[in-house]
Formats: sequence, structure tokens, C-alpha cells
Amino acid sequence: MNRLADKMIKLLSISVLLIINIKANSQESQLQDSSFIYWTNNRIISFNDFQQIPDSNSIRLMTKYNVKSLANVQIHCILDYPKNKRDMKTLGEQWYFAPVFCKSCSPILAQDSIELKYALVYFDIAEYCTRLTRKKIAEFLNKNPSKGFIAASFPRLTDEIYNLMREMFGSFSKQVIIDKTPGSYEDWRMNVNKMLEMTKDFSTQEKDYQRFINKKPFSDKYRVVYQLYGKNI
Repeated sequence: MNRLADKMIKLLSISVLLIINIKANSQESQLQDSSFIYWTNNRIISFNDFQQIPDSNSIRLMTKYNVKSLANVQIHCILDYPKNKRDMKTLGEQWYFAPVFCKSCSPILAQDSIELKYALVYFDIAEYCTRLTRKKIAEFLNKNPSKGFIAASFPRLTDEIYNLMREMFGSFSKQVIIDKTPGSYEDWRMNVNKMLEMTKDFSTQEKDYQRFINKKPFSDKYRVVYQLYGKNI
């Protein structure tokens, strides 16, 4: 009986592990589409995620900066607005931000594990920038709870989010990749981790990336009034 019980426990454990793995794989498949990987906690960038065939321009840039890959990280932004203005008071605007790694925009010439770490820093910086924007919107709404004002300022907010990301990307690239300042990568990794921890209440949620994966508003009562899928940085 003891042997039988042991076998049953082992079989049950294996079944539980299989179920966990199936759920994990299913959830993971929802976090990307054919072109984009959407930011989530503990996301790892792999060499296979760099899917753009290097062209003359990307080869020139990689040669200039002495790197083997170019990670293209963007922030996608959408504002959905009620189709019927009379619904504004009850529905309000819906806004979504999603940091993405563009697979089809990221070329690679050779595999270098340290550059995967650099790509993840860029990805996390983009997430931090989106969190600051959500925080800014929340603070604004606390002072001005009336609905309808976010739409007017949304283009400016997206400009600001990209300006901040551009500035941080530039500082990281200069210190870590161009100047190769000793300890700079470790300092950046530590500081970005701290920034993410400080803004965790405004992190990207499932509804954010699902809005972009679905490619349409969650309700047919809404229409898209503003959308941004990447800027030159």
C-alpha cells in the first residue's frame, strides 16, 4: 500500500507540474504577437527575439558603436473615447501604455550575452517612463476629477514620455556602450531596479498590453481618437 501511495503522490505531483507549465506557457504566449514583446515582470530578452535582417544602415550603426545587435524598444500609446459624447460622464476616456520590444525592428549580427542585459535595461527604462506618465495622470485627476480633460493633453503626454525615454536611453548608451565607464552598467541596473520599485503602483497591467494585442477597444461604445506606435529616438 505504501508503494502504491508513493506512486500516486508522484503521479499527482507530475500532473500539477504539467498544469503549471501549460498555464505558464499559455500566459507567456499572450504577451507577444508576431512583431512585439510586451513588458512584464521578469521578462527576459533572448537572441531569437532579434528578428530583423541587418541592412546597410543597421550594420553601419553597429559598426559605429561597436555592438553586435540593436534593441528597438518603443512605448505604444492609445486613447479610446466614447463614441457618444453623452456617455462621457459615465464611461470617461480610457488610456493605455505598453512598453514593447520590437522583434521585427531589432537586428543582430552575432550573439553577445551582455547586450541582452543592455536590451533589458532599455526595456525596463521604457516601463519606468510609462509608470511616471500614469502617475502624472493620476495626480492630475485627483486635482481635476472632471472627465474629458485627458484627451486634450494626451498628445503632449506622449511627447513627454518619449522625450524622457530618449534622454535616459542616451545617457545609458553613452556611459555604458560608448564611454564604457567602469561599473556604469551595474549602477544603471541597480538604479533602474530602484526606480521600478518606487513606481510599482503604476506598473503595466494585463489590460494595457491586451488592448494592443486585441487591436480594438474593449467595448464597441468606444472609438480610437489617438494612437502612437513608436517614434524615432
